[in-house]
Amino acid sequence: MNLLSITSIFLAISTVPTWQKCSFPSYIRQKRKEGGWSGWTFETMYGNFSRHWIERKEVQATRPDELTFTLRSQSNSYCRRGDSCFKTTLLYKWECLDARPHHLFVIKEIRSNSITLVCARLRPLDGRNIIKVSSAEITYSTMKICNSDVDLSHHGWPWIAAPQRTWVPCPKLGGFLFHQFHNNANKPTCSYAWKTSRMESECVTTEGLLMFFPTPSCNPFSDHKEKFARFQCWGNWTHKKNSFVILGYDFDPAHYVLKLPRHLPTSENEIASATMYNRVNLKISSDGQWNGSTLQFQLTRSQSGTCIDENIGCDKVVARKKCHHRKYKSYCKKSCNLCHLAPSEEPECEIPEYLRGSWTWYESNFYDNVQIRRNEVIFRLFGKFVCKSINEEKRSFLLITTSRNGCLPRLICLNIKKLDYEVLLLKISHTTLDPDSSFERLCDFREDRQPIGSTIHSSGYKILLPENKGWFNNCGLDGSISANFNLAKGGVTCDGTLSDWNRRSCGSSDTLNTQTKSCSDYSKHNYYYKCEAFYKINSDQSYLITSYGRHEPYKYNCWVIDSIVHSAPYPTWIQAARMRDAQCSLSSARQLVDTTEVDITVQMHKDHREKVCEGPAPILPNTTRKNIKIFPKGTRDDSYQPPKRENGPTTYEESKEILNSSRVISLDIFHLLAVTIPVILLQYDR
Repeated sequence: MNLLSITSIFLAISTVPTWQKCSFPSYIRQKRKEGGWSGWTFETMYGNFSRHWIERKEVQATRPDELTFTLRSQSNSYCRRGDSCFKTTLLYKWECLDARPHHLFVIKEIRSNSITLVCARLRPLDGRNIIKVSSAEITYSTMKICNSDVDLSHHGWPWIAAPQRTWVPCPKLGGFLFHQFHNNANKPTCSYAWKTSRMESECVTTEGLLMFFPTPSCNPFSDHKEKFARFQCWGNWTHKKNSFVILGYDFDPAHYVLKLPRHLPTSENEIASATMYNRVNLKISSDGQWNGSTLQFQLTRSQSGTCIDENIGCDKVVARKKCHHRKYKSYCKKSCNLCHLAPSEEPECEIPEYLRGSWTWYESNFYDNVQIRRNEVIFRLFGKFVCKSINEEKRSFLLITTSRNGCLPRLICLNIKKLDYEVLLLKISHTTLDPDSSFERLCDFREDRQPIGSTIHSSGYKILLPENKGWFNNCGLDGSISANFNLAKGGVTCDGTLSDWNRRSCGSSDTLNTQTKSCSDYSKHNYYYKCEAFYKINSDQSYLITSYGRHEPYKYNCWVIDSIVHSAPYPTWIQAARMRDAQCSLSSARQLVDTTEVDITVQMHKDHREKVCEGPAPILPNTTRKNIKIFPKGTRDDSYQPPKRENGPTTYEESKEILNSSRVISLDIFHLLAVTIPVILLQYDR
């Protein structure tokens, strides 16, 4: 290290308060639950559109306050798996000195022959699978730069989570026909193939981005030479007139960046150009030259509906009178007037009346509204499906979806049951493009691979709550309660309050606040939770859905609440169980109690509820928070009146046999706080 660098660092440190070591955020240093390596990668180098990387840099949290950077390179070109195939070289370490707002950090960078102070901004993209990095060295003259990122240098290579942390839906772009060109060639690849290649992006949620090719040899992405390629999305951003999507092979590391115009073709007569880059580098947003491998696509919007031409050259097929040739007739139904070979969009069955209505489906990081009507089911998440066939014995429905954005029609199977107390059970199959799929083949309910898991598809039922029984933005507490907290973790007992009361507005709010006062480390147990909806299912059971988190997507949870009435002189009390996610349980809170998993219990008397006001009620701004971007809250149809309830085919006892309950954190709340409104209380250790 030269004398000038040492002097600069000494002057910088001597002019500011002494820094204490800080910890990097949990989203940077989180570990895989199943063990194994977990960290971040960047500057990954691949062969020419090969799935196997040759060299990459890795970042791993070796301590909460320390990140280690290494170079991992292939030591043998014939060896692709296992530690023996690679050699690892230590590059440098980052030690956290000060954490500041807006993802800014003061960092000590330690190399083998130097120590440097660095200001770095580590900003996660949506889903936190990608971190955009910018940094600058701190010297005496630039000490103030770490209060904003204005003077920081933006890195072209983002950090990419390994493995993927969070499922991120791909943009809902619809369907396109395309020709592909390699590295700006004048002649398209596979120009000999008659059938046109096809691209579809998130036509149904969780499908990802799909590409279909006329022959396996036309597919540049497949080592096994398949006729299709599937990609999952890791994140996306926009810059000027273009959108950029980070893609990886199905459940493999992020590998490509797809550059698209922000305004894509809306008809089959328009053409747009797109480019796929063979490395994940953010500097492709600029106008600079790119020296890596690329694929160019000429996109045209595919026709919509069930009877369409799936190829650009169908007019030539008609002119040559080849419509009934087996090579062409499946792809030129519209031009050849062969619509009888296509599935119909018309409904062919009716959904029983007792299943119809408006239902809300909650998961850990989103919620959706589901409308079940006479012969269709409408999801905000999946879209609209029309009833085609019913298996009454298995209570399964085969439905078809059509779109107006170029996506091919898909079949899906739904298994629907209704409980005798207005709760709906739902299983959703994966979709298929095969119009001849049978019930047995299609109604195969299974989970996706991680990180999607059972979020959408699962072998068990999803619980949907009746929208007409929900009080939205309501906690069901209506006051402040003096309480005794029993924290099972460490056996700590202390006093405090639970409240949804706003003293300034002199009314209940949509925020549930826990405040502990006598605990040795009480600040750990003080939290604010956003109450999304309170459901009074019947006189004995209620559900509360809450969310928390500073950034989207928020985390949702369900609490199951029982009101238990004892005869005098014993008090009436409430017992609640907090689920690990937003899916509620069919079991009662009493049945869900697991003393080894109890996080907190609270005791209170109903007479201890307070409603204290501070002066006249001011006019407060609307602070209702927006929900996650991929499934935004929409307006509810207040004019909708659910049909008169009929006896459903599934009783409560039957439902317990067909639904596996989740593990929960349990909570006991003693003494009834109100005659008609049960109170739900929670403490969660984040």
